[in-house]
Amino acid sequence: MINNHDEYKNIDDTLSKSIELNNLNSTFDDHDESNSTRPLLNNSNDDEQSPYEEVAVNISNKDDPTMLCLTFRSVFIGILLTCLMSFTAQFFAYRTSPLDINIGLIILLGYMLGEFISKILPEKLFNMTINPGSFSVKEHTLITIMALTATETDHAIQVITVERIYYNYYDTHVNAILFILVINLLAFSISGILKRYLIWPASMIWPKTLMSCCLIRTLDIE
Repeated sequence: MINNHDEYKNIDDTLSKSIELNNLNSTFDDHDESNSTRPLLNNSNDDEQSPYEEVAVNISNKDDPTMLCLTFRSVFIGILLTCLMSFTAQFFAYRTSPLDINIGLIILLGYMLGEFISKILPEKLFNMTINPGSFSVKEHTLITIMALTATETDHAIQVITVERIYYNYYDTHVNAILFILVINLLAFSISGILKRYLIWPASMIWPKTLMSCCLIRTLDIE
């Protein structure tokens, strides 16, 4: 009798543990499902809706995960405009009247090139999709971000220039390139650390970026 009682007890313990495990898995599944179906920013949550009327009206707080962003078109146009803007900015940097490249010009160029390439490129080339469809707002935004990083000269280059002109110190090309890369990587790292405090909160407002977002929204959506 004792052995049977112990056997039944072990069976009950096993069943209870399996039931608890199933309940726990179902809880996690429901949690994951709710997170996957929940929009990036929910209108019902006041913390995720900007308190500024100008931002709330012009900037959408919902994300469309099906919209393409990193495509052949966006990478090609982004690299093309980045090279063009960096050459232009650096070429005119040492002039008496340097050329100031406006953000609106980059947005318009990116939009025109994106629409043009989306109409002339074939859908596939060498079994690779290079023209997936209409030019999307995410592609346009990615192109703008890439090109805007090259509209101004790098401050590290100014350090190298001052060393050569005023201190007669000529560094090697390898050291100069590594110095520029380290400074830029450090800046991007600090930006990535601070984005949860300066970018993600809906209460933060960036007026200059807001104007660019409004122009992109006007061209691509409206």
